[in-house]
Amino acid sequence: MQWKDRLAFQENDSGILLFREGIFARIYEEGAWRFIKQVRPLKVSVRRIKKLDRNVVYCGLPISALSALGVDLDALDPEKECWRLEARQMDAQAFLEWRRLQQKARPDRASERAREAPPAADGAHGQDWVRRIAAIDLLSLSPMEAWSCLNGLRQEACLTLGLESAPRKGGEVVEA
Repeated sequence: MQWKDRLAFQENDSGILLFREGIFARIYEEGAWRFIKQVRPLKVSVRRIKKLDRNVVYCGLPISALSALGVDLDALDPEKECWRLEARQMDAQAFLEWRRLQQKARPDRASERAREAPPAADGAHGQDWVRRIAAIDLLSLSPMEAWSCLNGLRQEACLTLGLESAPRKGGEVVEA
């Protein structure tokens, strides 16, 4: 199922749609907000969807946890590939404010962390790198964000060292 379909289904539904994605149930936009406010708090994530040219706010939990929330696992909607929870109506303006705060609180943390301090030009370049790497709080990053942060540092190191390209599989390095 496409992103635009999931988001459209949730936008046109006053309940909470829990979309089946592998072993997880993901909840998007208004559904995520209602779930967090009416069912239980979850960690919220923001993802940029290039195809839609927008950020999407979502959260999720393992499908195995749905029974404890009163979700009938046999009631999966085969067309939408989701379960539905009833929800109270909530103020649409409050949702927009919450969504804005979520996006503001979670910018692209990985690229931000990789560029926090510019390299020192005074010969203390090695110490600067050590400080920058030590300042990265890996526990607050998702695996993908951590990989992105490491990749950004690696690309910057290649440029600093004057390498034509990044190290390749097997450890070989192509020099300029």
